Amino acid sequence: MSPIPLYVVKSLIVFHDCKFHKLIHAGNDCPGIRIILTSSIDPSVQPHLRYSDYYNYHGAPSDAKRQCNLYSLHFFLQEQGSIKVENTTFPVKSSMLVFIRPGQIHSFHFDKKQQSPSYNFYFDLWPKASNTPQLPAMPRFTFLPVMMEKELLTAIEPCPQVDALPTVHSLNGYPYLSDMIIDMNRTCNQPLESVFKRLLLDSMLLVWMLKWYNVLQNPTIEDSRIGKVIAEMERYPERRYDNRMLSEISGLEKSHLHKLFRQQTGTTPQGYAFNVRMRKAVSMLLESNLSVTLIAEQLGYESIHYFSFKFTKTYGLSPTAFRRRHRG
Repeated sequence: MSPIPLYVVKSLIVFHDCKFHKLIHAGNDCPGIRIILTSSIDPSVQPHLRYSDYYNYHGAPSDAKRQCNLYSLHFFLQEQGSIKVENTTFPVKSSMLVFIRPGQIHSFHFDKKQQSPSYNFYFDLWPKASNTPQLPAMPRFTFLPVMMEKELLTAIEPCPQVDALPTVHSLNGYPYLSDMIIDMNRTCNQPLESVFKRLLLDSMLLVWMLKWYNVLQNPTIEDSRIGKVIAEMERYPERRYDNRMLSEISGLEKSHLHKLFRQQTGTTPQGYAFNVRMRKAVSMLLESNLSVTLIAEQLGYESIHYFSFKFTKTYGLSPTAFRRRHRG
């Protein structure tokens, strides 16, 4: 067997570092390349990066309401404008990541006089079934009122970990994730041999997603005072944490607390507490037989309707539909 090119070896080293439980192989193009890795993400996930670009959004007609047939990630570099995904509008912040699912209606809203740069990635997470029409190599877009044809959508499989990924997440405080995004984009534009370039890019995307998922599940907290607040939120997700309570736990004044908390986590204390409640809700829906009403009560919601509204807004499915999809 001929020597493996350096960039393939590097991709396997990165794989080894990320620990993913599945058999990764390069198919018939690269016989003999095999590696087994371990992680908590569904082993059926097989990311395939189709396209990446560095684009300046500037209020063009193509930024209007649209759908894409692939999964996509958009990493914004500066604070300007907003993006709307389905019925929710998010102000664009520096180092903000946006995750858009296939077929989701979204639009970008920026000042035509100012450009807003973003690294964009379009990819599959599962291969299409052999008995279904295969997708075009490049991403496809439709612009409302024209709707995307279902057969053009990439494969979408039930997967609690993917379904729980947030639409928006700040990468402030996680420079290695930002650096990996930029490196992926650069690699996508390098003149490498096609077979190994595809293997390398898919490897990089998989590693990045695993690291991102790990950050969401286990955020790194360096300041012990912020760590105390987070530990309290994780232990008592049903509580509503006002500024007085947060100051008592951390020993910090309001303004200093909020500044440190955002630096450490990329979000506000209230936003973090909400994310903890939603993660706990997912766990209770999948791992217990408690009714949705009882889950809402145990998480401190006085109204099941408000709990269902917030859960649906976060995950795109009602609590009942989420449980049915993942438990049958």
